[in-house]
Amino acid sequence: MEHSQPRVSVVTPTFLRPAETLDLLGNLAKQTLLPFEVILVDGAPPEEISTEHAVRRVSNDFPFLIHYRRKGGGTAIQRNFGIDLASGDFIALIDDDVRLQENFLQTIIDVFRSGIGENVDYRL
Repeated sequence: MEHSQPRVSVVTPTFLRPAETLDLLGNLAKQTLLPFEVILVDGAPPEEISTEHAVRRVSNDFPFLIHYRRKGGGTAIQRNFGIDLASGDFIALIDDDVRLQENFLQTIIDVFRSGIGENVDYRL
């Protein structure tokens, strides 16, 4: 039985890290299975706009949707906020300083679909 391409939502908390956030977006654009959407949740105070401006400047340059939102309170709150916004079939929680192997998302989906187990631990 052939499976359709899954819609993967990537949720990323960030805080005053525009360069790292842009690097992550570039890294995600090289995935063999592209994410459907990337939800960036910025914990920076409202007057700090460096990450927001950086993301908005390049948001149309990527082959996936980019949603930029603000939510303070720490990474756990930011992740949960992003999860609530996600619309994909699968959700990947990826920090802004992580660089993934090009087959990361495809490998995770393949393991889920194989029925091997309910939990996946992928070493970077």
